Amino acid sequence: MVHDVDTVYLALRARILSGALAPETLLDATELEHSFGVNEKKVRQVLSSLCGDGFLTRSKSNYSIAVLTHAEVEEWLQIFCALVELGAARLVLDGDPKGESLERIASKDASSLPAADERFYLWTLEVYSSLLGGQQAKLTEFANQLVPPMFFRLLGLAEFGTKEGASLRRLVDQVIEAARSGRNARDAADACRAHFEAVSRALHAQLDDRNAGSGLDLLGGAERTVERRITGHINYLRTPSAPKQLLPRLRPDQVAVVKGFLPD
Repeated sequence: MVHDVDTVYLALRARILSGALAPETLLDATELEHSFGVNEKKVRQVLSSLCGDGFLTRSKSNYSIAVLTHAEVEEWLQIFCALVELGAARLVLDGDPKGESLERIASKDASSLPAADERFYLWTLEVYSSLLGGQQAKLTEFANQLVPPMFFRLLGLAEFGTKEGASLRRLVDQVIEAARSGRNARDAADACRAHFEAVSRALHAQLDDRNAGSGLDLLGGAERTVERRITGHINYLRTPSAPKQLLPRLRPDQVAVVKGFLPD
């Protein structure tokens, strides 16, 4: 029996990401209470936090597994790509000092870690927040409010799918080189665009696996943590602090518009 609410959160999150809990599955608070050995109040704390992080949707008092479409994921990818492009360009314009900070983060050896290891995911967050200008930067705050944490989880798995983060590491090298050589900021922005185009297919494939219930087995991952945001903050379950997403979910009539961005 599990008694810690954080552990309940981690167990449910892993099952959602792996597809063990299929999209649209209704979660019964009473059943979860019996399964994990926690009271209903704590179960609802967990469900509320998962909802705030984008893993669940809520209708009145009912929670169900969020259904993500390719159009929604692509919209988040395009938004995040635009923010990272701006951040990388600013890093080049600001010069070498921030390039050193980015290089220090990128030098961490994450390539030997499995996708299920939390350290790989946290490494990707560190790299991206550094590209955005740091955890306190306005661009990082925008990313935190425009893109839900669940997207970053899927993106982290997609990064691992590109040869254990090789594409992201290559992007960092290109941005650092541009910063140190005084090259045009456009070079750094173009490198970001190329990176996200490369990771896009892996991202959409990961979504297909998750929706089909055949995602990666994340239950054996080490060093699991409650959702850490790109700003470095953690949504502590007893005091949910998920930011209100500035953009609402796509309506069915809006999906067709975004489909034009999808890869062939």
